[in-house]
Amino acid sequence: MVKNQLKTLMLWVIAVVVLMYMAQCHIFKTVWSENELIIARQNRHLQEKLNAAEIDKFIRLWPQYKELKLKALPNKSLSITEKQTPDWKTKIWFVYHQQDVERFFYVRQRLEELLRKIAIKRNASAVIKQMQENQNELARDMVEQHERRIASLHLNEQEVALIIEREEDLKQLFRLYP
Repeated sequence: MVKNQLKTLMLWVIAVVVLMYMAQCHIFKTVWSENELIIARQNRHLQEKLNAAEIDKFIRLWPQYKELKLKALPNKSLSITEKQTPDWKTKIWFVYHQQDVERFFYVRQRLEELLRKIAIKRNASAVIKQMQENQNELARDMVEQHERRIASLHLNEQEVALIIEREEDLKQLFRLYP
C-alpha cells in the first residue's frame, strides 16, 4: 500500500516536473519568436543612413557587448554571400536586446567610417582655408585637389550632423571599447 502511494507520488512529481519543463520551453520559444518578429519588423524600415535612435542605442549597447566578450561573427567581413551565425550566447544577447546582428555591426562599421570621413573633411577644409590666402598656382591646385577630395567623400549632411552631435561620445566609446 505504501509502495503504491510512493509510486503514485513519484509519478505525480515527474509529471509536474515534465509539465514545468515543457511550459518553460514554450515560454522561451514564445519570447524568442516574438523578439525575432520585432527585429524583422525593425529591419523593414532600415536604410543605409543611420538615424539618431539607432546611434543612441548602439552607444548604449556597445559597452555591454564588449564587456561580456561576446563573439558574434567569426570573421570581420560583412559578406552578402556568406551568412554567418553567432554562437548561442551571443544570439541570446542580441535577441534579448532586440537587435539584428548584421545591422548592429553595420552601424558600428558605418559610425567608424563616418568619423574617419568627417576628420578627412575637416583636415581638407583647413588646408583649403590656409591655401586660399595664397594666390599662386600651386595653392590653387591644392585647393582644387582638396575640394575634389571633400566631394568624393559623399557625406549626407543630416547623418553628419547626427554624428557631430555625438562625436566626442563616439570617439570615447571606440577608445574605451575598440
